[in-house]
Order: sequence, then C-alpha cells, then structure tokens
Amino acid sequence: MGETCRLFIGSRLSGEGRRSLERYYQRRDLLGFDWPGRIAWTDPEKWHLTWLFLGDVPIDRIETLKTRLLRIAPHLQAPMLRLDRVEIWPSVRQPRMAVWGGEGAFMAPVAQAVRDAFFDFPDNRVFRPHVTLARFPTRKNAPKADTESRPDPAGQLLLPDDCWPEPANWAIGNITLFRSHLNRGGDYEALCTASFCET
Repeated sequence: MGETCRLFIGSRLSGEGRRSLERYYQRRDLLGFDWPGRIAWTDPEKWHLTWLFLGDVPIDRIETLKTRLLRIAPHLQAPMLRLDRVEIWPSVRQPRMAVWGGEGAFMAPVAQAVRDAFFDFPDNRVFRPHVTLARFPTRKNAPKADTESRPDPAGQLLLPDDCWPEPANWAIGNITLFRSHLNRGGDYEALCTASFCET
C-alpha cells in the first residue's frame, strides 16, 4: 500500500454555534478540577461536526473523494443543527470525551446521503451529531486516584447554571473533506469544501 492519510467528512461550527460555546469554553477551568490527569480541551478553531470518518485512505484516492463530495452537496438541503446538551461518552464511569450533542433524526437524510455516496467506507452506527469539547486521559495514562475520596466523574462536569452552553439552532452551509494531521497536534486541513442547497 502506498502513502495514506487520515480523512473524514465534516462541517465546521458556524459563528452562531461557536458563540453558544464561548462562555462554556471560557469557564473550562471549573471543569475537571479534581480529575486525575490532564483533560485535553478542543481548540475552538477545531470545533466541527463529523458526518463520516473515512480513516486511513491512500493519497491517490483524494481527488476521487473530492469529486463525490462536490457532486452530492448541491442536491442536499442545508440541514438545521440543534445542539442542546453536554454528554459524557461512552459513560461517566468510563469517560473518553465530553461532547455538545443533540438529536440527529432531522439530520439523518444528509447523514445517510453522505454514507451512500461514500459507500466504500461503511459505518453502521446510529448518527449522533456532536461537537467534541474535551478528551479525558485513558485509564492507563491517568494518575492513580483515591476513589473513596474523589467524587463521581459526572460531578466534575457540573457548572453554574449560567455557564452551560445555550441551546443553538443554525443551518449548516458547507460540508468539507478534511485531512487530520496527527503529527501536528491533530490539525485539520480542509481539502475540499462544497455548499449545500439553500432552498
């Protein structure tokens, strides 16, 4: 196999969506105060919604994938995104990430169209729209904690009521083929961006 790159289909968080997270992000020092290990907060410039993760793909396939994206986007109605809750995935007892999530049913047609267009990258999971806010250290990398004295992890994610992200609704205008550069701190490079249909 030749040289590969890590790709995914996503949409960047719009100005309105970003504003809804600003106060939450600015008060992030109040979260995870007693967590055993450093929480990795997502840089606001990297906030995005993932439609489909493609994984490691041969570089010589990029142009074909761009063509697919440009072909389907103009035929898809710009989806309305609503994010209204902070969740811990997969669970508060085994946390891997904190996400800003919401209902995915009304976005399902676009998610399915993307999966159909990129059929050779199968994903049978239920689409769950979300923006990753933070990642927790894995158990093997986290310092040992006194589990008798430390609160449940869920308690570390409580904030004053006025600090939680406000529910946000906005139309997503674009969809992008991204390349993820793990050796550059997880930077995302936009390889191709296409606009959804607005009417």
